[in-house]
Amino acid sequence: MDLTYTLGEDWSGDPAIFFQIVLSDEASKRDRLYELTSEIQSMIVQHIEPLEQWGVLPYFSYRSQAEQAVLQGKPWV
Repeated sequence: MDLTYTLGEDWSGDPAIFFQIVLSDEASKRDRLYELTSEIQSMIVQHIEPLEQWGVLPYFSYRSQAEQAVLQGKPWV
């Protein structure tokens, strides 16, 4: 797993943190994806507390390693 983040504003102008997470191709399989992404989001929100500690709303985007290889350099949406 590779995690990066950027600070900015969301669509409504509120302060936000955007997490971009690249998962292994194995972890990105449909039968595991929901459970894994929910766990990642929960851990980040519980440990980092972006809203409570920083006053920013957290947003999460995911790509598989294969998808990242194809989209390398293209912006996260």
